[in-house]
Amino acid sequence: MQNFSLIEKNEEAIILVSNLDQKVTEELLWELFVQVGSVMSVYFPRDKVTGDHLGYGFVEFRTAIDADYAIRIMHQIKLYNR
Repeated sequence: MQNFSLIEKNEEAIILVSNLDQKVTEELLWELFVQVGSVMSVYFPRDKVTGDHLGYGFVEFRTAIDADYAIRIMHQIKLYNR
């Protein structure tokens, strides 16, 4: 899994994944989304004090087509009842 960096990102291929339970990890999100497209990176913004993620994250795909497909397929998928 590659780290998320602001350098050389294809903004059209990045999706926002929100309403995430604290049990969801970057690795879990990677494994879930790699099943519907070519994932380049996963990033969770984190609280500077606690280190917990903020309930949302970003998944970058190789192409905008992969990102659009992932949105259509994963839109109603729930993790930990969210």
